[in-house]
Amino acid sequence: MQCAICGNRQTEGAHVKPHVSFSDEEDDRYRNIIRLCPNHHEAFDDGMIGIVPDKRAFIIFDGKQGSKIESCTNIHFLLDEYVEERNESCRFEVRFCLGMIPGMEYGRMESP
Repeated sequence: MQCAICGNRQTEGAHVKPHVSFSDEEDDRYRNIIRLCPNHHEAFDDGMIGIVPDKRAFIIFDGKQGSKIESCTNIHFLLDEYVEERNESCRFEVRFCLGMIPGMEYGRMESP
């Protein structure tokens, strides 16, 4: 498997919705985990990466600006509610680029 963002073959499973929010009986492996390289996994967990609602791209905040990056792999299997919840926990700059900040619609990143 390769990183959904950069294509690196060294990957880890990244939870879109935090694993701790599931009960022991719930299985979160198939609709909640994407493969990311260690660097993108850390940035994802730190709220520096959001998922565009159509699940074809990511918004990555590099400390200065947000960039839209096409996904290297199919992530359409992720549940929409998990993606929405994940994006709500992202940094302000990522939420801004996703058009999630009320009154700041001009920040919206359109789908490719």
